[in-house]
Amino acid sequence: MDKKLRLAGLFLLLLLPAVAAAGVGFRQTLPAETTLLYRSHPGTGGESSLFVEALKKGEYKGIDAYIVNVEWEDGARSVGVISFPGGRPLLIQDYGKNGKKTKEAEYIDGKVHFTFPEKEKTVNLSGENYYDLSTLALVFRTFPFGQGEKVDFQVVMDGARGSPLGTFNMYVQETGREQVTVPAGVYDCYKLEMGVGGFAGVFARGYRYYFWYTAQEPHFLVRYEEKKERGITELVATGGWEALPRP
Repeated sequence: MDKKLRLAGLFLLLLLPAVAAAGVGFRQTLPAETTLLYRSHPGTGGESSLFVEALKKGEYKGIDAYIVNVEWEDGARSVGVISFPGGRPLLIQDYGKNGKKTKEAEYIDGKVHFTFPEKEKTVNLSGENYYDLSTLALVFRTFPFGQGEKVDFQVVMDGARGSPLGTFNMYVQETGREQVTVPAGVYDCYKLEMGVGGFAGVFARGYRYYFWYTAQEPHFLVRYEEKKERGITELVATGGWEALPRP
Protein backbone atom coordinates (compact mmCIF):
# COMPACT_ATOMS: atom_id res chain seq x y z
CA MET A 1 0.00 0.00 0.00
CA ASP A 2 2.65 2.51 1.00
CA LYS A 3 4.44 2.01 -2.32
CA LYS A 4 1.61 3.95 -3.91
CA LEU A 5 2.29 6.94 -1.70
CA ARG A 6 6.03 7.51 -1.75
CA LEU A 7 6.34 10.38 0.69
CA ALA A 8 9.85 9.62 1.95
CA GLY A 9 11.77 12.84 2.42
CA LEU A 10 8.63 14.87 1.73
CA PHE A 11 8.80 17.11 4.73
CA LEU A 12 12.53 17.89 4.92
CA LEU A 13 12.14 18.73 8.59
CA LEU A 14 9.69 21.51 7.72
CA LEU A 15 6.61 19.92 9.21
CA LEU A 16 5.24 21.02 12.54
CA PRO A 17 3.58 18.50 14.88
CA ALA A 18 -0.02 18.02 13.88
CA VAL A 19 -2.93 19.34 15.88
CA ALA A 20 -6.59 18.47 15.54
CA ALA A 21 -8.33 20.36 12.74
CA ALA A 22 -11.95 21.46 12.58
CA GLY A 23 -14.22 21.89 9.60
CA VAL A 24 -15.30 19.62 6.78
CA GLY A 25 -14.50 15.93 7.23
CA PHE A 26 -14.81 12.68 5.34
CA ARG A 27 -18.28 11.20 4.92
CA GLN A 28 -19.46 8.78 7.58
CA THR A 29 -20.22 6.01 5.12
CA LEU A 30 -19.24 2.43 4.37
CA PRO A 31 -17.13 1.83 1.24
CA ALA A 32 -18.06 -0.95 -1.17
CA GLU A 33 -16.14 -4.21 -1.27
CA THR A 34 -13.86 -4.19 -4.31
CA THR A 35 -10.99 -6.09 -5.92
CA LEU A 36 -8.86 -3.95 -8.24
CA LEU A 37 -5.71 -4.49 -10.29
CA TYR A 38 -3.21 -1.63 -10.60
CA ARG A 39 0.17 -0.92 -12.17
CA SER A 40 2.59 1.33 -10.30
CA HIS A 41 5.33 3.28 -12.10
CA PRO A 42 7.86 4.56 -9.53
CA GLY A 43 9.02 7.52 -11.64
CA THR A 44 12.62 7.09 -10.49
CA GLY A 45 13.91 4.96 -13.32
CA GLY A 46 12.75 1.74 -11.69
CA GLU A 47 10.56 -0.88 -13.30
CA SER A 48 6.80 -0.75 -13.02
CA SER A 49 5.00 -3.43 -11.03
CA LEU A 50 1.48 -4.80 -10.70
CA PHE A 51 -0.50 -5.21 -7.51
CA VAL A 52 -4.00 -6.32 -6.52
CA GLU A 53 -5.94 -4.47 -3.83
CA ALA A 54 -8.86 -6.37 -2.28
CA LEU A 55 -11.15 -4.64 0.23
CA LYS A 56 -13.65 -6.76 2.14
CA LYS A 57 -15.75 -6.55 5.27
CA GLY A 58 -14.41 -8.52 8.22
CA GLU A 59 -13.95 -8.57 11.96
CA TYR A 60 -11.08 -7.53 14.23
CA LYS A 61 -11.03 -8.21 17.96
CA GLY A 62 -14.78 -8.67 18.01
CA ILE A 63 -15.71 -5.50 16.12
CA ASP A 64 -16.82 -4.97 12.52
CA ALA A 65 -14.01 -3.69 10.30
CA TYR A 66 -12.73 -3.63 6.74
CA ILE A 67 -9.70 -5.67 5.76
CA VAL A 68 -7.58 -4.62 2.79
CA ASN A 69 -5.11 -7.07 1.28
CA VAL A 70 -2.53 -5.76 -1.17
CA GLU A 71 -0.45 -8.30 -3.08
CA TRP A 72 2.44 -7.32 -5.36
CA GLU A 73 3.54 -9.44 -8.28
CA ASP A 74 6.92 -10.16 -6.62
CA GLY A 75 5.15 -11.77 -3.65
CA ALA A 76 5.37 -8.86 -1.20
CA ARG A 77 2.07 -8.07 0.48
CA SER A 78 0.41 -5.99 3.16
CA VAL A 79 -2.70 -6.30 5.28
CA GLY A 80 -4.60 -3.36 6.73
CA VAL A 81 -7.53 -3.36 9.15
CA ILE A 82 -9.64 -0.19 9.06
CA SER A 83 -12.70 0.89 11.00
CA PHE A 84 -15.55 2.36 8.94
CA PRO A 85 -17.41 4.68 9.12
CA GLY A 86 -14.51 6.98 9.82
CA GLY A 87 -11.58 5.20 8.23
CA ARG A 88 -9.54 4.92 11.43
CA PRO A 89 -6.60 2.51 11.17
CA LEU A 90 -6.50 -0.42 13.59
CA LEU A 91 -3.69 -2.65 12.32
CA ILE A 92 -1.17 -2.55 9.46
CA GLN A 93 1.16 -5.45 8.60
CA ASP A 94 3.75 -5.57 5.81
CA TYR A 95 5.43 -8.73 4.53
CA GLY A 96 8.43 -9.11 2.23
CA LYS A 97 8.45 -11.32 -0.85
CA ASN A 98 10.01 -14.07 1.28
CA GLY A 99 6.92 -14.05 3.50
CA LYS A 100 8.61 -12.55 6.54
CA LYS A 101 6.90 -9.70 8.38
CA THR A 102 8.76 -6.41 7.91
CA LYS A 103 6.47 -4.07 9.86
CA GLU A 104 3.47 -4.00 12.14
CA ALA A 105 1.58 -0.92 13.27
CA GLU A 106 -1.09 -1.40 15.94
CA TYR A 107 -3.39 1.47 16.87
CA ILE A 108 -4.65 1.14 20.44
CA ASP A 109 -5.43 3.34 23.45
CA GLY A 110 -4.55 6.63 21.73
CA LYS A 111 -1.18 5.41 20.49
CA VAL A 112 0.31 3.62 17.51
CA HIS A 113 2.96 1.00 18.22
CA PHE A 114 5.37 0.29 15.36
CA THR A 115 7.26 -3.00 15.38
CA PHE A 116 10.12 -3.60 12.96
CA PRO A 117 12.46 -6.63 12.86
CA GLU A 118 15.09 -4.90 15.01
CA LYS A 119 13.32 -1.99 16.72
CA GLU A 120 10.07 -0.64 18.09
CA LYS A 121 8.58 2.86 18.08
CA THR A 122 5.52 4.44 19.68
CA VAL A 123 3.68 7.61 18.64
CA ASN A 124 1.06 9.35 20.76
CA LEU A 125 -2.10 10.31 18.88
CA SER A 126 -4.50 13.17 19.51
CA GLY A 127 -7.88 14.11 18.12
CA GLU A 128 -9.97 11.96 15.80
CA ASN A 129 -8.79 12.90 12.31
CA TYR A 130 -5.62 10.78 12.02
CA TYR A 131 -5.10 8.25 9.22
CA ASP A 132 -2.32 5.83 8.35
CA LEU A 133 -0.30 6.76 5.28
CA SER A 134 -0.71 3.31 3.76
CA THR A 135 -4.53 3.38 3.81
CA LEU A 136 -5.15 6.98 2.72
CA ALA A 137 -6.25 6.02 -0.78
CA LEU A 138 -9.08 3.97 0.73
CA VAL A 139 -10.11 6.69 3.18
CA PHE A 140 -10.32 9.16 0.29
CA ARG A 141 -13.17 7.09 -1.16
CA THR A 142 -15.33 8.71 1.52
CA PHE A 143 -14.40 12.28 0.49
CA PRO A 144 -17.45 14.59 0.08
CA PHE A 145 -17.21 14.53 -3.72
CA GLY A 146 -18.98 17.02 -5.94
CA GLN A 147 -18.90 19.95 -3.53
CA GLY A 148 -15.42 21.41 -4.10
CA GLU A 149 -14.54 20.83 -0.46
CA LYS A 150 -11.21 20.73 1.35
CA VAL A 151 -10.52 18.35 4.24
CA ASP A 152 -7.71 18.86 6.75
CA PHE A 153 -6.38 15.76 8.47
CA GLN A 154 -3.35 14.17 10.13
CA VAL A 155 -1.22 11.52 8.46
CA VAL A 156 0.68 9.01 10.60
CA MET A 157 4.16 8.14 9.32
CA ASP A 158 6.40 5.35 10.59
CA GLY A 159 9.86 6.89 10.13
CA ALA A 160 10.96 4.16 7.72
CA ARG A 161 12.93 4.71 4.49
CA GLY A 162 13.93 8.25 5.40
CA SER A 163 10.45 9.50 6.25
CA PRO A 164 9.75 11.37 9.51
CA LEU A 165 8.11 9.69 12.50
CA GLY A 166 4.88 11.06 13.95
CA THR A 167 1.60 12.70 12.92
CA PHE A 168 1.65 15.61 10.50
CA ASN A 169 -0.83 18.09 9.04
CA MET A 170 -2.05 17.46 5.51
CA TYR A 171 -5.00 18.52 3.38
CA VAL A 172 -6.92 17.03 0.48
CA GLN A 173 -9.21 19.10 -1.74
CA GLU A 174 -11.34 18.58 -4.81
CA THR A 175 -9.96 20.48 -7.80
CA GLY A 176 -12.19 19.42 -10.67
CA ARG A 177 -13.90 16.71 -12.69
CA GLU A 178 -12.19 15.06 -15.66
CA GLN A 179 -12.40 12.19 -18.11
CA VAL A 180 -9.44 9.94 -17.34
CA THR A 181 -8.05 7.26 -19.66
CA VAL A 182 -6.19 4.35 -18.05
CA PRO A 183 -5.50 0.76 -19.20
CA ALA A 184 -8.85 -0.30 -17.68
CA GLY A 185 -10.78 2.19 -19.84
CA VAL A 186 -12.18 5.73 -19.70
CA TYR A 187 -13.70 6.98 -16.44
CA ASP A 188 -15.54 10.10 -15.34
CA CYS A 189 -13.55 11.16 -12.27
CA TYR A 190 -13.24 13.72 -9.53
CA LYS A 191 -9.69 14.98 -9.08
CA LEU A 192 -8.26 15.43 -5.59
CA GLU A 193 -5.07 17.24 -4.62
CA MET A 194 -3.18 16.36 -1.44
CA GLY A 195 -0.49 18.56 0.05
CA VAL A 196 1.25 19.64 3.22
CA GLY A 197 -0.99 21.51 5.62
CA GLY A 198 -0.35 24.35 8.01
CA PHE A 199 2.59 26.76 7.91
CA ALA A 200 4.91 24.09 6.51
CA GLY A 201 2.83 24.01 3.33
CA VAL A 202 4.24 27.40 2.37
CA PHE A 203 7.66 25.79 1.99
CA ALA A 204 6.50 22.54 0.43
CA ARG A 205 4.42 23.72 -2.51
CA GLY A 206 6.38 21.49 -4.87
CA TYR A 207 5.05 18.43 -3.12
CA ARG A 208 1.61 17.71 -4.50
CA TYR A 209 -0.15 14.39 -4.88
CA TYR A 210 -3.11 13.86 -7.19
CA PHE A 211 -5.86 11.25 -7.07
CA TRP A 212 -8.66 10.54 -9.54
CA TYR A 213 -11.71 8.71 -8.20
CA THR A 214 -14.75 7.54 -10.13
CA ALA A 215 -17.50 10.15 -10.02
CA GLN A 216 -20.04 7.41 -9.40
CA GLU A 217 -20.14 5.09 -6.41
CA PRO A 218 -18.16 3.26 -5.16
CA HIS A 219 -15.62 6.04 -5.87
CA PHE A 220 -12.62 3.76 -6.38
CA LEU A 221 -9.18 5.05 -7.33
CA VAL A 222 -8.47 5.21 -11.07
CA ARG A 223 -5.18 7.11 -11.21
CA TYR A 224 -2.59 8.55 -8.81
CA GLU A 225 0.30 10.92 -9.59
CA GLU A 226 3.18 12.38 -7.61
CA LYS A 227 4.21 15.82 -8.84
CA LYS A 228 7.83 15.85 -7.67
CA GLU A 229 8.73 12.17 -7.88
CA ARG A 230 6.67 11.76 -11.06
CA GLY A 231 5.36 8.39 -9.94
CA ILE A 232 2.10 7.13 -11.45
CA THR A 233 -0.35 4.39 -10.45
CA GLU A 234 -3.12 3.41 -12.87
CA LEU A 235 -6.07 1.04 -12.81
CA VAL A 236 -5.47 -1.94 -15.10
CA ALA A 237 -8.66 -3.90 -14.49
CA THR A 238 -11.55 -4.38 -12.10
CA GLY A 239 -10.85 -7.76 -10.56
CA GLY A 240 -7.88 -9.76 -9.31
CA TRP A 241 -4.98 -11.41 -11.11
CA GLU A 242 -7.44 -13.31 -13.28
CA ALA A 243 -8.49 -9.96 -14.79
CA LEU A 244 -4.98 -9.22 -16.08
CA PRO A 245 -5.21 -8.65 -19.85
CA ARG A 246 -3.41 -11.39 -21.76
CA PRO A 247 -1.68 -10.93 -25.12
